[in-house]
Amino acid sequence: MEDTNQQEILVSSEEDQTTETSNPEKEKAVSQGWRDKEEYVTSGGILEKWVDFGEFNRRGELIEAIHKSNQKYKQVEEQLNVLTKHHEKVAQSSYEKARRDLLEEKRIAAKENNLEKLAN
Repeated sequence: MEDTNQQEILVSSEEDQTTETSNPEKEKAVSQGWRDKEEYVTSGGILEKWVDFGEFNRRGELIEAIHKSNQKYKQVEEQLNVLTKHHEKVAQSSYEKARRDLLEEKRIAAKENNLEKLAN
């Protein structure tokens, strides 16, 4: 009878371990650094800061989303800076071309002795 109880306890214990380790959410959390409450506290963690694996995963997803948003923001900011510099170059080129064209018109007007065009 005692052997049967020991076998039941062993089987029950093995089933508990199998159920505990086959939880994909828990496995995900453990792979990313989550620890159960006892292990967390014994390794120097503050009990009030411990969270269960579901909350740990949820926070991890939020942190990942924030990180992706930050990366996208940086890319957009870099693209905007490139476009701003390009716009400044185009504006400067347009100004220089208009100035050259105006000087050329004045030079032609001076050569033709056209005072009206030269004054404008």
